[in-house]
Amino acid sequence: MAQKTRIDIVNEGMLLAGRDDIADRANVWLQTWLDSVANSWPWPINTREKFAIPVAASTRELVVGNGNGGITQKVLRIFDNIWGYSTDYRSRTRVRIKQFLTQPELLGDTNPAISMPAECRVTQPAGFGSFTLSLNPVPRDAMLLVLDYLELPTALASDSSVPWYPNDATMIQYICARTMLYDNGNDGAYQAAIAETADMVKNDRMRYGTIPGQNDVMQLAAGVYK
Repeated sequence: MAQKTRIDIVNEGMLLAGRDDIADRANVWLQTWLDSVANSWPWPINTREKFAIPVAASTRELVVGNGNGGITQKVLRIFDNIWGYSTDYRSRTRVRIKQFLTQPELLGDTNPAISMPAECRVTQPAGFGSFTLSLNPVPRDAMLLVLDYLELPTALASDSSVPWYPNDATMIQYICARTMLYDNGNDGAYQAAIAETADMVKNDRMRYGTIPGQNDVMQLAAGVYK
């Protein structure tokens, strides 16, 4: 499990590769790797739920993430389903995420007749970290949204920071491999070390990357179905 601080991980990884003097570079390598891996898998540790996002009547588009929609962190993806509620919580609707809307012409409706949307399209016109939800049909009344999303964790602030990644050994192995690349280029030793890192990440996905809360519904084995 992840318990070591950044300085412990970086120092141990460098020493495995025979170095102890490039910590500043290794800190950058580790942060870049953490951000990349965060975006590669829906890690439960980075999954969040946002309640009661206010949506005004006749709102066509809503931006969430990176300081928008009440979500401070950068958002990496939004999960289906989104739930919509009336402001008094007496009515509820499921808002499905769709690539192709059933009736896209309703996005231009200036006099909506339906109280809450049934679907939305998710796009990223504002840049990395935020998403735009195009609600369809346009809601007639004010409403609230509840959505699950994957966030980009805050960057490590200091040597005493503990990374979010759930396995210290994998991070140490990556720093070792990246140091070998820095020293000797893309040789056979580096290729073997980075391949071992990739294998460790795959194992981590099975150990730490599955839904932590389970019920009695049979699930497909993560090691077979990917």
